[in-house]
Amino acid sequence: TQSTWDILSVYFFSRCWYPNHPFFGSLARVHAQTTTQMSAVEGLRKRGASKSHKVLPTCDIVDDNDESSALLTGDSSHSRIAVWAEKLQVWFVSVFGKISEVLPCTAPEVSPREIHQLQPFAQHVAIPFDHSNREHKQALCELWNIFTGGLPAPNESMVFKEWKDYGFQQQDPGSDFRAAGVFGIHNMLFFADAYPQLFKRLSQPSENGFPFAIAGLNITMMLMAMIDVSDRKTCFHTTHNTTQAKRARKALVDILLHPLQTSEEPTLRSIEHAFGNVYVTAFSVLDQTWTASNAGILQFNEVLLKTKKRLDTILIASKTIDDVTRHI
Repeated sequence: TQSTWDILSVYFFSRCWYPNHPFFGSLARVHAQTTTQMSAVEGLRKRGASKSHKVLPTCDIVDDNDESSALLTGDSSHSRIAVWAEKLQVWFVSVFGKISEVLPCTAPEVSPREIHQLQPFAQHVAIPFDHSNREHKQALCELWNIFTGGLPAPNESMVFKEWKDYGFQQQDPGSDFRAAGVFGIHNMLFFADAYPQLFKRLSQPSENGFPFAIAGLNITMMLMAMIDVSDRKTCFHTTHNTTQAKRARKALVDILLHPLQTSEEPTLRSIEHAFGNVYVTAFSVLDQTWTASNAGILQFNEVLLKTKKRLDTILIASKTIDDVTRHI
């Protein structure tokens, strides 16, 4: 009807001229939460009732006649409204998100000052992996110890076929670290230290062939490409030309520089810590997408692209690092 088109027109032009309005942030937050919940439930159906998963209740599985459900969602009318609102917002975000990519809607830009603040971090993560560097080799030995629970390495050169059991493509992991650098190892070590149970579940060899190491290195490169403050370019830089991707880049930079939305000046350590948490969030999203898609190694690039899109939505909807890590 004409009134419907009037409403849609107001929504669309409002989104173009006022992209940072709280209303659209609310829609994005609900969209991110709903998508993650649905993937988590689907993942359990595919993989089985694993204790390491946390299933979040969704409105679609609430029984209006169940008193325990009413405690979670309110009365049945509120439940039905919530279902309707979620479905409506998913439609809005999907349709108008695609339209905004082809029409001149505004996208926030990373400021020169923010790029300057990120330069020490960019230099820190640009260090290539070097087998002759004692610290680099020690980090690799530490990663092996975490993978295997402390088993001795087959040889001192750290070049052996057992690396392939944990998702590396080559016997020499240094060749896989070529693009991500030694920072790729540091991210895996952060993951193991900060989220040991999730790390152990994902890193162990599995029947579904989940390529843990390659997944981690690709996530490192993907996030570095999103920040885009380094001269090193990868294939991921070709996926950041849309309005959505630009908004996600700005959101990521804001979270790295001010993870708790305080006025404190960012430090190399605070930026690296925030980056590590975003890295683990992306890893968790990739795992959820991999499981929900029942994917194999041949579908890895497709899963990685879906992960990037979901991560964009999560970042745009987040104000602090805590908002991001809720999706782990």
